Amino acid sequence: MPNATLGSSGTSPVGACASSTEAHGINNAGVIVGTANNYGFIDFGGQFFLMGIDGATVVNPMTINNADTVVGSYWGSQGRHV
Repeated sequence: MPNATLGSSGTSPVGACASSTEAHGINNAGVIVGTANNYGFIDFGGQFFLMGIDGATVVNPMTINNADTVVGSYWGSQGRHV
């Protein structure tokens, strides 16, 4: 899986337009990863960052370990990648 890039920080993953927000993983430091609509996000103590992968239409982070490594999948023009 290619490296994801983090977007601008804020207090919510995609603001008021998020119709579906799910937390998928949390590590011992309380860092949370999940999805909001088709965006992946990571929450470092209340600061949310969107996760993007070039060419992806959906980013789906599923878990985060105690070294802050995120694992998940994404959808691009070639289908799903894990």
